[in-house]
Amino acid sequence: MGLARQLSLVASERPDQAALIEARGGATLRYGELMQLANGLADRLAAAGLQPGQRLLVEASGRSRTVAWLLAGWLRGAVVVPLSPDLSSRERDFFTEHAGAALAVSAAAEQPGSTGVQPGSPLPRLPGGAGAAAILYTSGSTGDPKGVELSHRALLANAARVGQRYGLGASTRFLSVLPLFHGHGLVVTCLAPLLAGGTVVLDGPFDAFAASRFWSAIDGHGVTVFSSVPPVLRLLVALCPPRSPVASSPLRFGLCASASLPPSLQASFEGRFGCPVGNSYGLTETAAWCSYGEPDPQLRAPGSVGRPEPGALRVLAPPDQVGEIQVRGPTVMTGYFRNPEATRRAFDGEWLRTGDLGRLDPEGRLFLAGRRRDVINHGGFSVYPEEVDEVLVEHPCVSQAATVERASDTHGEAPVAFVVLCGPVDSAALRAHCRGRLAPHKIPVEFLPIDDLPRGATHKVCKDQLRAMLNGQEA
Repeated sequence: MGLARQLSLVASERPDQAALIEARGGATLRYGELMQLANGLADRLAAAGLQPGQRLLVEASGRSRTVAWLLAGWLRGAVVVPLSPDLSSRERDFFTEHAGAALAVSAAAEQPGSTGVQPGSPLPRLPGGAGAAAILYTSGSTGDPKGVELSHRALLANAARVGQRYGLGASTRFLSVLPLFHGHGLVVTCLAPLLAGGTVVLDGPFDAFAASRFWSAIDGHGVTVFSSVPPVLRLLVALCPPRSPVASSPLRFGLCASASLPPSLQASFEGRFGCPVGNSYGLTETAAWCSYGEPDPQLRAPGSVGRPEPGALRVLAPPDQVGEIQVRGPTVMTGYFRNPEATRRAFDGEWLRTGDLGRLDPEGRLFLAGRRRDVINHGGFSVYPEEVDEVLVEHPCVSQAATVERASDTHGEAPVAFVVLCGPVDSAALRAHCRGRLAPHKIPVEFLPIDDLPRGATHKVCKDQLRAMLNGQEA
């Protein structure tokens, strides 16, 4: 059963219930109204010549009209390609050409009197998985972005797992502050609550203004759960005054994923606002999450990203030791669009090679250790950058950290840490902070202050940019 049909069934059961609420302005679309709007937009797409199986580019602004356009594409049998509305013309041209888009829905769709539909280069359906629903592009932090082809089955399965794990239902009001052009925002904060019959409160894009009114939006719209990324939590801790838990508030918990969540930041957020936050793990290639964090501090282990579905994730190492994470099951991508060689390299039989490193403890909880390609070989010893970063952000004057390798004549590679400072501290103090917390070979040989870490659209640190900044320097 496809996404359009499943959402239609939900709408038929609760046509008068709020499906989408825009926090900025309060505009509400009920389920019946959403389906009516989506059907009208699907008629526009048909009139413009969009055929089933062709690709439809949608500027994913995070507004209710974006959701309606995505649904319209699925009603038309198209493969939707949600993109950031902030792309440069060069980036947009790349995605349009690579996806072979037949049509594009532009920002003009929000302007009165415009169809919002622009012709692309009509191409037939290219070989790929049966029942393709969407192509989501990776952040491109390690090279050119790759188009991840996801089936209706994959998106439905992941949304269902999120709904089951966190008890989403008709009474759910899910605050969405994330863009809808990657898996976390699209699947976790939008499709999962809608398919469960709940209400999505849209409040993106997230910025300092959104942060200043974050808690008023939660209280004003009766939000029960929200999901975010570490930079969002960091901004809230920095800008919002402490908040005592409101006894009458329906807010149950928050969720976080898409980038490493340092335990110190998790503890700071929970202590400041009295709201538990579960830390999860996933990637675009698994249609969002494949390990589900536990919000309750009494039930989770510090630093864990939760538990995967039984039999759906393995670590290629003995229990409690670090190895590559592999994933299988219905949520895994069909493949990389128009890139059969990359697709072949991505799979070990039925298992998807994630390229991430982690360990599973005896309780089945997953702990991340960074990317396989980011491991630093310092004199024959492995240095996992994520471990170093977590120690550094425990220092009160360090808000963010990212460790990368630099060539060394004596040790092969040496760890160098880029740090975003929030107070006065020098390299000697940071080195002293690391002693006793890290083995000597893991302590960075240099600490480089930086205004902010470069991040891609999915908020992951672009380490290749940091490596480029080190080009020509010697350890």
